[in-house]
Amino acid sequence: MLFSLLSALLFLTINEGYGKRVLCYYTNWSGYRPSAGRFSVQDIDPNLCTHIIYSFASVRGNGLGTTEGSDPENYKQIIALKEKNPDLKVMLAVGGWNHGSEPFTRMVATEQSRQEFVENSYNLIKQYGFDGLDLDWEYPADRGSPPEDRQRFTQLVEQLSKKYKPEGLLLSAATPATPWRYDGSYEPEICKHLDFINMMTYDYTGQWETIAGHNSPLTSQKQTVEHMLKKPGCTPDKLNLGMGAYGRTHQLANPSATAIGSPTLGGGAMAGAYTGESGFMSYYEVCQKLKEGWKKEWSDQHKVPYAYSGSNWVGYDDTESIALKAEYVNEMNLGGAMFWTMDLDDFRGEQCGEGKYPLINTAKDIVNGKGPSTKPTITRTTPTMTTYTTPAMTTHTTYTTTPKPDQTDTAAVYCLYCKYKHVPHSVDF
Repeated sequence: MLFSLLSALLFLTINEGYGKRVLCYYTNWSGYRPSAGRFSVQDIDPNLCTHIIYSFASVRGNGLGTTEGSDPENYKQIIALKEKNPDLKVMLAVGGWNHGSEPFTRMVATEQSRQEFVENSYNLIKQYGFDGLDLDWEYPADRGSPPEDRQRFTQLVEQLSKKYKPEGLLLSAATPATPWRYDGSYEPEICKHLDFINMMTYDYTGQWETIAGHNSPLTSQKQTVEHMLKKPGCTPDKLNLGMGAYGRTHQLANPSATAIGSPTLGGGAMAGAYTGESGFMSYYEVCQKLKEGWKKEWSDQHKVPYAYSGSNWVGYDDTESIALKAEYVNEMNLGGAMFWTMDLDDFRGEQCGEGKYPLINTAKDIVNGKGPSTKPTITRTTPTMTTYTTPAMTTHTTYTTTPKPDQTDTAAVYCLYCKYKHVPHSVDF
């Protein structure tokens, strides 16, 4: 009887997701956006996320450097949030896509240079009161980084871990969604030395492609998780599922062909009014477009929404798709949810009609066992589309370019060096 009761309690605890991470990235350039899009440390709710990761520091020599003049003051302000929530963990991320590999490559070249970085980074972390370091090298053994950097990154992680863990400091890494890119950049054993891994399970496609693929389909995320769980030391509790508080826009080649997988012009896609980047819209910018009359659809296959108007198209996440992803976190007993980024959610609660931070709060409630998701009623249609053939591209030798025969609205896309977080092997859009 006692055993049955304990088993039931364990089952409930695991499945309700108590104690899971809700990790949110903060970007130091979000304060430069115009008017209603401007986001500062003062806009952060200290009780929203379990972990906030300040992005980004740079590798400067064998130490850490700032990337914005406001960073030192922002460091102090973001650390001060822990006075309002003593349980909050605040980490510093180093790297990012625009940082490139060259500074990392120089730093990891020798055991001595790596150890200097370990000591210098530790000193800065302690100076400001951060709780740890997030490594966002995109990517070892790639983008100009030599093959030996794959092993050297492991050695860096081992050296950092030996210094950080006895001091109670956290160490994490942001890793790509694509299995072939992960395997090409990281040795299997890195999981053993990290407290957790932030899987960047978004940017599976974007305007750099010539089809309207979705930014972050749940089906593709599941493939990534399954791949990661095969790695030694990558226990479920170490994996944070990445969720994007934004969408990727495309310019349709034919405004009448709007389904996922429809042909696009491969560039020139709409930018958000506040974020100002072609091919990209924050969640609150998507909500603005919906209020302007964009038509919203839902893909039952991929468990995500998309919207369009004329030749403009966006694949994004809303509270319903985020709820399904959070439920998957609980189902797989993953460590938690990770958001890129908190400043892309409807942080003012003015555009989407769902309160402040609706995406993050949706995930937070579900992974913390506060009841089932509340799924809004939306129009679910399955537009008729033609199966399009993706143009031939250079592929990674491990994978083929044959679409799965049982999926008519799926295309296989390959992109070894396209922008952002890249497209994996045959994926579901």
